This record gives sequence, structure tokens and C-alpha cells, in this order.
Amino acid sequence: MKSVENELQKIISDNKSGSSQILVNINAWFVKNKFDIRTYDYFFNIIEKKLNNFAAIRNYVAQCRKKLKDENITNLIKFQKDLLKERKKEITNLISKSVSILEKYGNFITISNSRTVELFFKELAKKKKFNLVICESRPVYEGKILAEKLLQKNINIKLITEAMIANEAEKCDAVVFGADQFFANGNVVNKVGSRLLSISAKYFHKPVFVIADKLKKSGKFIFVPEIKSKKEIWNNPPVKLKIENYYFELIEKKLITKLITN
Repeated sequence: MKSVENELQKIISDNKSGSSQILVNINAWFVKNKFDIRTYDYFFNIIEKKLNNFAAIRNYVAQCRKKLKDENITNLIKFQKDLLKERKKEITNLISKSVSILEKYGNFITISNSRTVELFFKELAKKKKFNLVICESRPVYEGKILAEKLLQKNINIKLITEAMIANEAEKCDAVVFGADQFFANGNVVNKVGSRLLSISAKYFHKPVFVIADKLKKSGKFIFVPEIKSKKEIWNNPPVKLKIENYYFELIEKKLITKLITN
């Protein structure tokens, strides 16, 4: 049991993947393991506590709890198995929709390591040649991970620091990034640096597109960033130095040209 829980802890402690990929990994873990009702509830609590800021994860857990409402584990297992197929179909449709909207552009800039954005660029690469600038996404540098994955598809990629965003935004045709959640009012939450990227794009009159599946929609309207470890910024800083580190930020609707969703 302990080893099984350790597997889950590893999945939910992943700070370099987007919430869509983490959700896929969580669901695959549940499909692989079978529990009694009390144990399912125990693991749902662990997931909620760790990943409460991710709308897709909150929505997933809520759906799982709903399936267990009549204490019928069979319903939950069927839901989790069917979700693998449904998610694949929904994401495929979202990627196809995104390609049809964005294939007219040839020079893109993105940030972080969104699974949805990764799939979009891989699909677009089947249709045309294009240039892509990826922000390295400090402090955990997950932009490097995205760069490595997309280089395998022979996409022309340049990796930059967030400090270079304005210069690259001026030269791009369009900004594309994912979202960890979006709200009914049109605001979205994504990796820190996304707001700077969007502001720079607006200044240079470049469009900003956010690609996010419907599971990312949140009923909340208040976003409070979770403070992360100072050591990710500076391991042994001077005693009186104030350091602030958080992974996500709010990007206002007025900065976004279009939210592409399913």
C-alpha cells in the first residue's frame, strides 16, 4: 500500500508538467489500482489538498466522488476507464480546432510546458514549417522540457529567458500558451511570465491565444497564488533578503485575443 501511495505522491508532486498531463497520470494510476470506498476517499483527499489550485484536478475529483455517491465502485471504475478514451477524443478535437484557427501564422512564442500546447505544435508541424520561441520558464525550467519534446518533430525552436520576452514578442506573429484554469469572466491562470508575455504582445499589437480544454473551467473567481520554496530562487540567500516565488498568475481577459476551448 505504501509503494502505491508513493507512486501517487510522485505524480502529484510533478512541478514540470501541466495540469492536463498530471490529470492523465492520476487517472491512469487509478485505473491500474483498485481500492475500497474508504481508500478511494483517502486518496481523493490527498489529491485535493496537494492540487487544489488546478481546476481540471478539482473537477476530476468532484466527478469521481459523484460516481461513488451511491457507494458503487463499479461506476467509478467505468468512469475512469472511459475517461481515457473520452479525453483523447476531446483533446484531438480541441487540437484540430486550434490548428484551423492558428495555421495562418508562422512565428510563435510560448511559455512553460503545456501538454495541450505541445500536441498543438506537433499537429501543426505535420501541416507546415514554422518558427517557435519558448521561454525557459523559471524557476524549474520546464520550458526546456517542451523544447526537447518538440525538437524531435523538427520544429525550428529558440529557447529564451523571460527577460527577453519583449524583444521576441515584437518579432512574433502570435503568442500561444495553455491555462491551468480559466473563469467565466474570461480571465485565465497560467505559469508566471504569461502575463508579461501577454502585455508585451498587446504593446506590439500581436494576438494572444490560450488553448485550454473544458475541464480547466473553474467556478471560482478569486485566484490566490500558492507561495513556493525560496530555495528554488536562491538556495542560501543573505538573511535579510526577501524572496518571493510562485508558479502561477492571473492573465486578464483584456490581454487575450481568443480563448480556444472545446
